[in-house]
Amino acid sequence: MSILSLETQLMWLGSHLCIRRLLADLLILKCRIREEIWDPHLERGIIVLAKNDDSVVGFCCALPVDDAPDDVREFLQGSQEILADSDQMWYISELGVALSHRGRKIAYAVTERCLSEANRLGGAYYVMRTAAKGSNSRHMFLRMGSTEISEVQDVSAQT
Repeated sequence: MSILSLETQLMWLGSHLCIRRLLADLLILKCRIREEIWDPHLERGIIVLAKNDDSVVGFCCALPVDDAPDDVREFLQGSQEILADSDQMWYISELGVALSHRGRKIAYAVTERCLSEANRLGGAYYVMRTAAKGSNSRHMFLRMGSTEISEVQDVSAQT
């Protein structure tokens, strides 16, 4: 049986506490993601998944604009370019494809399915946010016939 020095024991204890704190933070983050992102979509929105065997390789999520985050609704209400009625508008809130599966039109497929479902639920228009520069999805949305608005929302201060 080896006896650890007090210094080694304290280092181990410190590392152990850091790991426990990190795990607790991850659990809190997981709960927040579920509460703030997944639950609203499960209750009032749309979630479309692309799977390869048992793995999710792509997804698209949408909410009625009236259920979108406050900053999205405020931006749309102040927009001079968006004249559609919010009762008929959906917000594409999340879109992602695994790096290993990009370039296979998965984003296009899940977005098309999501928009089809939004249309079935009474949606006639959709909005989404992308990065002004370097966006992976911007060109796809333009190819799908989206109209780019010239107004830019500064989200740099948002957390």
